[in-house]
Amino acid sequence: MWLFDLSLRHKLPIWGGLLIFLTSTTMFISFGIQAYDDLKNDMIKSLSAQGRSLVISLYPYLLHDNVWQAFEIVSASKRLTYQKKNMFESQVILVMDNRKEIFVASDPANYPIQTSLNKLDRPFAKMSTAIMAAQREEPIIMERQGTDVLIVGFPIIADDVVLGGVLMITDKGLFIPRLMELAQHSLLIMGFILAVLLPINWYWGRRMAVPLVSLSDHMQHIGDKMPPQIDHAVYDYRDEIGQIFKAFNVMIDQLEEKAYLETQILQSERMAAIGRLTASMAHEINNPLAGMLTAVDTLRKHDTELSPLTERTISLLDRGLRQIKDTVGTLLVEAKFKSRDLLEQDIEDVITLISPQLQKHHTKLHSDVVLPEGVPLPSTLIRQALINLLLNAVTAAGEQGAVELKIRTEQNHLHVSIKNDGKELPSEKMAYLYEPFNPLSDSGSGLGLWVTYQITKQLGGNIEARSTKNITTFSINIPYSNQL
Repeated sequence: MWLFDLSLRHKLPIWGGLLIFLTSTTMFISFGIQAYDDLKNDMIKSLSAQGRSLVISLYPYLLHDNVWQAFEIVSASKRLTYQKKNMFESQVILVMDNRKEIFVASDPANYPIQTSLNKLDRPFAKMSTAIMAAQREEPIIMERQGTDVLIVGFPIIADDVVLGGVLMITDKGLFIPRLMELAQHSLLIMGFILAVLLPINWYWGRRMAVPLVSLSDHMQHIGDKMPPQIDHAVYDYRDEIGQIFKAFNVMIDQLEEKAYLETQILQSERMAAIGRLTASMAHEINNPLAGMLTAVDTLRKHDTELSPLTERTISLLDRGLRQIKDTVGTLLVEAKFKSRDLLEQDIEDVITLISPQLQKHHTKLHSDVVLPEGVPLPSTLIRQALINLLLNAVTAAGEQGAVELKIRTEQNHLHVSIKNDGKELPSEKMAYLYEPFNPLSDSGSGLGLWVTYQITKQLGGNIEARSTKNITTFSINIPYSNQL
């Protein structure tokens, strides 16, 4: 059914409105039925009170067969109820004797004296029989089927002998105007309730549905991309829906962490494969390279009468081969060699070494270094890593840029943070940041970051890069307890 397939933002207000309307309608109908029964009971009580009064007044005249006096009492009672404009008045009053005949009547034209009640409608016959069989002066109530006629009868008893009875005939339709008035008031109250509750229901229905719709929209995109967390302002409560939102945000955190770990694993595997490949290539290149350098040295040593052209050619070959040797050497980073511990003086030396670049680019360097005496890490490798990162930071910061260096030790870990205010690194370059020969700018081979990555990993640490619109940060964390 289409109504069940609607969005919750429409379904909840609609169903809530229908429920309020049906509840109000049910209450209105129930109130109407109750009001009808109450008015009917009030009519019966009023007629019963009138009947008891007539029984007391008519008893002596019925006992002495005084018809005219009995008629005067009945007529007076009828006039009195008419003057009071009682909606529960009896339309016709009959007085019955012990022969089940009419003794007197308030309407003698339609109910002549000495007419047998058995000859009238069946309800009169049943009423007369019930009155004559009564043992107490209690009201007897009968209704004419298919009509609004209500008959209330009272026996007249003297010394346990039934002398006759009083029958009051009325129309239940007399209280219909009062019932309609009550119904009108009820409709006004119901309209007021609906005017108040329906807007509240619409507001709260959407207030409940919109967060659920937002949650559904977020969850639909989980397979395609990582959706953002749901803002607490959407539903800032601690009920079950609030707990669902909290669980969803926790799930997003865990999925992001899982995706980050998977990325790190893939990057580590890729870098390890590249490392093995470059190391193998470096060793393969070094073997013939060493032979060519030896040949050049031998040629210079044994042939002292070289022409100027030959000398220039050999010098060019020597410089080119040695440049190749230096480049290949950067691909063979080894941390398993003896080196003194890292000192704060080493950091000062690094800053001194990069000072020319700082001056060239007019870059400001702010350093915040706190090191204990002799951190058990190979100073040569740490210095090399710091030089590489700082030079990259200075280049990235550009003219009039700023670089920040912060070094701390905590729980046998060396923490290094280097920030620059250059341009944001695009995501496509962040994915291949530490791979060699992958330029991050218009120039450069990427070997500096590659060497830094290799040094960090060989020392058992990790390196992370974060880049935003204003700040790019490289962080290094290296444990040194196992380096003792």
